[in-house]
Amino acid sequence: MATKSTVRAANWDLLRSLAMFLVVVTHASGHLGPLGGVPTHGTIVAAAIICDPIFFALSGYFALQPIKRTLGAYYWNKVCTIILPLILYSVLLYFYESAFQEMSLFGYFTYFSMLLGTRWWFIPTLVPCLIAAPFLARGLAAFTRNQRLALVLVLGALFCSGALFTYLQWLFGYLGISSLALLSGLILELVPPSMLSYSPAFFAFFILGGLYRSLAPTFTKKQSALLIGAGLVAWVIDVYFATVNIPRSDPSFFWFFVTLGAMALCDRWVLRSPGVQGVISWIAQRSYSIYLLQTVTLAFCAPLFYEQAIFGDIAAMAAPLRILFWVLYIFASYGLALLIASIVDPLLLKPLQRLLQKLGAKFLNRGGQYLSTCFAEASTASEQEQRNVSPRDGASQASGEEPSSTPTRRKR
Repeated sequence: MATKSTVRAANWDLLRSLAMFLVVVTHASGHLGPLGGVPTHGTIVAAAIICDPIFFALSGYFALQPIKRTLGAYYWNKVCTIILPLILYSVLLYFYESAFQEMSLFGYFTYFSMLLGTRWWFIPTLVPCLIAAPFLARGLAAFTRNQRLALVLVLGALFCSGALFTYLQWLFGYLGISSLALLSGLILELVPPSMLSYSPAFFAFFILGGLYRSLAPTFTKKQSALLIGAGLVAWVIDVYFATVNIPRSDPSFFWFFVTLGAMALCDRWVLRSPGVQGVISWIAQRSYSIYLLQTVTLAFCAPLFYEQAIFGDIAAMAAPLRILFWVLYIFASYGLALLIASIVDPLLLKPLQRLLQKLGAKFLNRGGQYLSTCFAEASTASEQEQRNVSPRDGASQASGEEPSSTPTRRKR
């Protein structure tokens, strides 16, 4: 019988797997072509690219909690689970794409750099968030429920203002009111919504994942339904804007609500079949490797469907058949990436990870002892400072209010 914890874990595994599938859909969007003379690329990308904020929120959901190991062990685990797969798959893909010809160390480094700057951009963007996660988790743990909720509301207000002024900038430009269009653009540059325009652009979604984890147990069914509804409305508006060429930011300000809605919907899913849970978990465990492989498998499958005419001239077929073959192309590319990951991960990646973990347990944890000691001392000092607050301030913090602005006098 499935327990509540395994059902919940399967829910998040399902969301991770669906988000990974949407990554493949996004990158395959250019192969469908117009339907009825209407371009589809922009609409498909806008509909599927919600996978990006969902992945960052999922990372924050699991990373922004107190670590149960030393700080050095936490960082070494990230090296084993994040960096090592990058190196392994970059080497394998370099061998494949260079066809074992004119290979060199310089050529490999150039290729690896290209991957990190284009196909694998997600990882360099996520790594700083993971480095800061243990410290951010300590800070969020000190917040009361009301303070966490207030932070979510502040972020929501900023994203709403960003969406509003992005739309107004387009609207005033469309109406020919250039001064107001320029003013709207200036506001976007000056106020906090510009945090999405500069690096790290997805940090807010990472924080959002951790905030949702801490607040979700207190949400009622009605509040959860409201989050899902708001997310659906935001997603429809975002896709509509993309379809009619109304400018949107990248990342989109609407994704804040889409991400909250997706996580709330995930909490509502019920997956009690052990067989279904096992399949979903098996696929989810290979999501990272699928991400590293999917652009190559898409490029491998595309000629089979669209250039070598194995199935005929797909571009000349009726719209229903073109959609069918496009869906088959997506599943073939995703399935091939899953197949390769299912071979490489247990045969190469897992043994290397175990070896690296053993080396870390022997040597690197000692080197990280200083960091762990500092981390523990900082946490102890923070807890001591909280215990030293006046009763009035303590009551204010417990209720989620701001403490008195008058400093407490201390004897010298």
